Amino acid sequence: MEQLLALTFCDSQTDTTVFPALVTATGPGLAGCTNLNAAIPTASTGGSLSITAPVAGYVDYVDNSGNPVASTASWQYIRVWQISVPAGSTGLKQISVKCQARAGVGKMALPPNATIVSLKSYPF
Repeated sequence: MEQLLALTFCDSQTDTTVFPALVTATGPGLAGCTNLNAAIPTASTGGSLSITAPVAGYVDYVDNSGNPVASTASWQYIRVWQISVPAGSTGLKQISVKCQARAGVGKMALPPNATIVSLKSYPF
């Protein structure tokens, strides 16, 4: 979440699937903006919170030490995020991040997960 909040409101080039985040030509960042010449640009949206069908560029996989892994075969935790625009808002983005373990722990049948949500405003 901190990495996403550190990006500029209209960032559409930072690859947030690596740490530290890198500016690339293919990274989704905070999904960007349209209408960039307006006093308040129109926020774009992207990603999803789906663990089973994550959106490319809005998902990463880490091992049990928290290190990114390239292969989906060796992950222990998955992180997905979504950029949305709250209804009726101007200059506001909602950032949602969901993390889930690969398997249940102890007697838990379902894998533990957590979702956090934050807001980011323009121009910050």
